[in-house]
Amino acid sequence: MRNLILITQPGRQDPKDFEEIAERVRKLDRYIKVFVLTPENTSDDIKREDWRNPTLTVTLDSLGNFTPKRGRFFYNRQISKERQVELFTNAGIRTPRTIAYSAGIVLDEEEWGSVVVVKTSNLKQTSQGQSASLMQLKHLNDFSSLAGPLRERIESKGVLVQEFVPTGDYPTSYRAGIFLGRVIHMMKKRSNIPIPDLANTSIEELNIDSNHESPGENNFAARELVVDDEIIALATRVAGVFPGLPLLGIDIIRHSKTGELFALEINGGGNTWQFSSRHAAQGRLVISKEERVKQFDAWNTCARALVEKTRSHAS
Repeated sequence: MRNLILITQPGRQDPKDFEEIAERVRKLDRYIKVFVLTPENTSDDIKREDWRNPTLTVTLDSLGNFTPKRGRFFYNRQISKERQVELFTNAGIRTPRTIAYSAGIVLDEEEWGSVVVVKTSNLKQTSQGQSASLMQLKHLNDFSSLAGPLRERIESKGVLVQEFVPTGDYPTSYRAGIFLGRVIHMMKKRSNIPIPDLANTSIEELNIDSNHESPGENNFAARELVVDDEIIALATRVAGVFPGLPLLGIDIIRHSKTGELFALEINGGGNTWQFSSRHAAQGRLVISKEERVKQFDAWNTCARALVEKTRSHAS
């Protein structure tokens, strides 16, 4: 007998989803005993005799009050954007050139191009549609000439400068959800704000998040479920760089002229369970939970991954 302990964070994941997945695990392997808990639980909520079994713990957020008495565990946590770029590069995964920026840095236009992306390094802002802006490089290089509020925002927050990869007339990206190395959802997102004429040198700043939405009715970013073998292959490869994080939301972009794929970033904090997270509630008004689960048979896919990991890693 082996133990599989699943720790979910209500609000980020509905524990009922994992109760359903747990039932599928039990049907696949009757020698796996599954516990679905929250960070409010403690190790004492599992009987002493059960702790004699080899155990694997998978937590999609922090462990909270729970401290496993034995065994290995996978857990979600944030990875800084700078570290992500380093790991992508070391693994030979194509990603936009990125540097940490501070006032006074002058970048070579021949190397960076005439426009660049300025991104917040604050991980909490990554998924809020306010984290990436397009800027003319000449305005950034002449930092003192920037409008006061813009200059203060860049000075007051840690920012990264990233090479601009064109994705079409409207900013477009793909989000691949990965659970223990397997794709469980994939979505194409397109902003409703068009990319302006990049030859217009008056442009100081333009939000280019693909999930950015402008005020007013029917101005939501477009979303659609897609299945793309090239993106699946890249997302799976990216997930292999972060083997200890069970749930990943991997953002990928495609160069509109060359077709090349770039790994943009991973979201490893555990808030990418699009089937039931509060954060994705608005998106589920457009694409239902049922449609999302059906796309890659998510519940059975997760169950198979959990059985495989429990058999190989419980100790």
